[in-house]
Amino acid sequence: MRSNNYFCQNKKARCQSSNPKSTNTMNQPYAKSILLLLSALLSVSITAYGQTDASKRETKPSTIIVVKDYLGKERILLDSDHDGWDDLWCNIYRNLKHRNKSIDTDGDGLTDYEEMVMGRDPYVKGPLPHEPTPEEIKAAELREEQRKILAIEEAKRLWPERHAKLEEHLQQTFEAGKDAADPEHIRHDTAAVRAKLIARRDKAVVDQAQVEANLDAIPLKHGVEREGGNGTLVGESGQGPIFMSPQDALAANSIFADDLWPAGLYSFQNTSLSRNLTGAGIRASIWEAAASDGTAGVLTTHGEFNGGRAVQIDSSTASNHGTAVADVMVGGGILDVFRGSTNYGKLLRGVAYAGELDGYNLTNFIQETIDAALDGQSFSNHSYGVNGGWSTIVVSGQTWWYWALPAFAEDPRLGLYTPSTATGISSADLDQFVSTAETHLPVYAAGNPNNAGPNTAVTHKIPDGMGGTVSSTATRDWLNGDNGYDTVLSPSTAKNVLTVGSISDINGGSFGISGFSGTGPTDDGRIKPDLAAVGQRNTSVGIGSSLFAATKAGSTTYYNGLTADSEGTVNLAGTSFAAPAVAGCLMLAEQRRKELLPAAGALLASTWRAAAIHTALDYGNPGPDYLTGWGIFNAERLVSALEADAGLGRGTLIKEFTIHTGSAKTFYVRLPGNTLGELTLAWSDPAGSPPPFASVLDDPTPMLVNNVDLVVQDTETFTNHLP
Repeated sequence: MRSNNYFCQNKKARCQSSNPKSTNTMNQPYAKSILLLLSALLSVSITAYGQTDASKRETKPSTIIVVKDYLGKERILLDSDHDGWDDLWCNIYRNLKHRNKSIDTDGDGLTDYEEMVMGRDPYVKGPLPHEPTPEEIKAAELREEQRKILAIEEAKRLWPERHAKLEEHLQQTFEAGKDAADPEHIRHDTAAVRAKLIARRDKAVVDQAQVEANLDAIPLKHGVEREGGNGTLVGESGQGPIFMSPQDALAANSIFADDLWPAGLYSFQNTSLSRNLTGAGIRASIWEAAASDGTAGVLTTHGEFNGGRAVQIDSSTASNHGTAVADVMVGGGILDVFRGSTNYGKLLRGVAYAGELDGYNLTNFIQETIDAALDGQSFSNHSYGVNGGWSTIVVSGQTWWYWALPAFAEDPRLGLYTPSTATGISSADLDQFVSTAETHLPVYAAGNPNNAGPNTAVTHKIPDGMGGTVSSTATRDWLNGDNGYDTVLSPSTAKNVLTVGSISDINGGSFGISGFSGTGPTDDGRIKPDLAAVGQRNTSVGIGSSLFAATKAGSTTYYNGLTADSEGTVNLAGTSFAAPAVAGCLMLAEQRRKELLPAAGALLASTWRAAAIHTALDYGNPGPDYLTGWGIFNAERLVSALEADAGLGRGTLIKEFTIHTGSAKTFYVRLPGNTLGELTLAWSDPAGSPPPFASVLDDPTPMLVNNVDLVVQDTETFTNHLP
């Protein structure tokens, strides 16, 4: 399943789940495909990870090596750390620390290295691999043929009864072209949703005074600030204070958003795909954690926000980070970018450059997110997250590596699904918010801790428990991540949010995964990030790796309001800017949907999440992975999917429905021969039940509450295809 979703494809509708790889669709002709998005609304009875300034940590090259296994057959291994062993196998069996090719841990005659090549468990004895004899092959083929015959006969016998049950759950489509209000059998109860949100908001208002008092007590206890160098204080755990901290035209080009704009703005647009979309009439919000100087707002007087399109709702002072995030979403494309005397043009244009935006800090998060949902806003951006992994600290004028949780050799915050906090900012809180609000999708940056750290044993600083630090020589995980994996940070580990990793832009000729970008899996094994977008400039363009590199030249104004170095250069990169690019694209898609279906109600958050994942371009190894999720976000394919559904009759390809525990829904899908069919199922899941914050390392307990299965049955052969 894609995110909590299932994905099926090719004419037999073969399905893949979220953890195994799915087949590659990047090169498939999209125009020939039939897609079906399914979004279920379940009714159940039962800090400084700084997502900016990460541009100096470039992508590390991965190495594909070919070896021969025990039987002499070639096997392909991914060896990014160049130790001669497969990274994924080593990550699964991480307790096997040695790299000695002669050791046989389970004593079955196959060395651990040979077990690795064969993909076997080094702790479980098994028979030695052998080439099957002709007699064994023939016997196995006979057994399989007999099994198929019996299965088909049994399916035929049961088909009348099963068909009758399927008909009971059949969901009818709309008539072609119909754009009236949603019928009751498919649309959730908007009045009931609003009532639940208002009750949640009212409770948060009543609780706010106590929350503030609790937060005020934490700095006194631990000797920290509520807002400042560590970010924004949001709570306390047994491990200490919990902080959240912060995480253009070329970016739009790489995720095909510029193709949706009016033609003629840039030479690199594909004018044949233009829909004249600008984001006009669509409003979204951003929430920002405090930067190191305590600022968390948007510079609303910035020249790119002409006409007052960006509004700072609270009294937060403008920050570089917040202003840049807002620009990625709704920057107007007004100012020229200079590097020395060279004018690179109006490259600061945001994705939804005529859209509108509200800015907030994290102080009244619960009330403000509910207000945004009640206001009818479908999307929000969140480029911040829990501090995690290695950071640096200055002590007596000297910079040290800093390890925040000395009780652990590996940081338990990496990949962690976090429990609820009073401020409402955690994985569990967000899942509960989305499942309650139903039609508001938060977009989160995956974070930038990957591949950060000393990468060798060093004396480092740890907290002394009294607000200061002491030196330590204890052995740690000296580089964030397990061979480049397991670095995504909460709250982006939530199930119901759309989590975005970073790639460099395509303008150097190809995509590239940013070496700093947070990666999965989550501790309970889910795919995160969900997809990737541009958060880093391709250095071959010639203006550095920053998404915002503009230099003052004469009287020409550079990126107004951002602090520049001595040359007037602003350098920002990170997943902080990949996430708002996706949020801006969703604004364009919503603008197009309202043009197509002006009377239709808002789509479920899970529908938008499914649609974004469904239309992503697969990248790297075929199928979903823990580096870029289901691939690179593609705005044009997303809009095309909305258009295809409206053209065939709303609800033909994009279906929303309620499903109760123990029941089923059935849809008949007819695919012409040799036609690619893709199916994606998503739902908004209630909050999981994790242990206390950072108390357990890599806890595998599933955080999924509801488990909805997608089964595709071929009605000619009666064969079931499972994810």
